Amino acid sequence: MTIRYPRISIDPNVMSGQPVVAGTRVPVSILLHLIAQRVPEAEILENYPSITRGDIPAAIQVSAEMMERFIYGHAA
Repeated sequence: MTIRYPRISIDPNVMSGQPVVAGTRVPVSILLHLIAQRVPEAEILENYPSITRGDIPAAIQVSAEMMERFIYGHAA
């Protein structure tokens, strides 16, 4: 089953079902690690030219929703 958010996709046939930026093979987890390491947005975009500025906050939002579902059984 494929799950699509506007900018994030979860497809068992892409990166073993990891959430990725839609239309790419860039895992959301990579973006979160880079953000946690305080890598500047410009550097992330330079190193991952297949993503756009709006994909970064979308990755954070989807991750937050997934955590809420995991913890509470639903998104807040």
